[in-house]
Amino acid sequence: MKSDTISQASEEGSSRGRGKNKRIIHEDNVLIKSLHELVSDPRWKSESGFKSGYMNKLEQMMKRELLDCGLRAYPHIELRIKHWSEKYSALAEMLSLSGFAWDAENKMLQVEKKVFDEWAKVCEL
Repeated sequence: MKSDTISQASEEGSSRGRGKNKRIIHEDNVLIKSLHELVSDPRWKSESGFKSGYMNKLEQMMKRELLDCGLRAYPHIELRIKHWSEKYSALAEMLSLSGFAWDAENKMLQVEKKVFDEWAKVCEL
């Protein structure tokens, strides 16, 4: 009985671990490609962003590219876009401050640990 529980737990855990997020990376790449298509389409682009219903259009575009991905406009695509927006906002804030720089070659933020630690303390307040 105990070995069944261990086997079941290891089967459930098999979707986690090193290299297991490749599916998410592929889905993100398709989502970014789809967003690029919508930006260049005047039927979906407005002065303040996208026109209403764009999330459902993204869902359709993703289903066309990834036949059985199962991603829905709400909550899946909405949460990915929200996640990216939060990360972008944090990076933009850091880059506006002295001591932070962007390394274009390595595509990463460059900052001394002391400067970052000070920024993190301010953000926690």
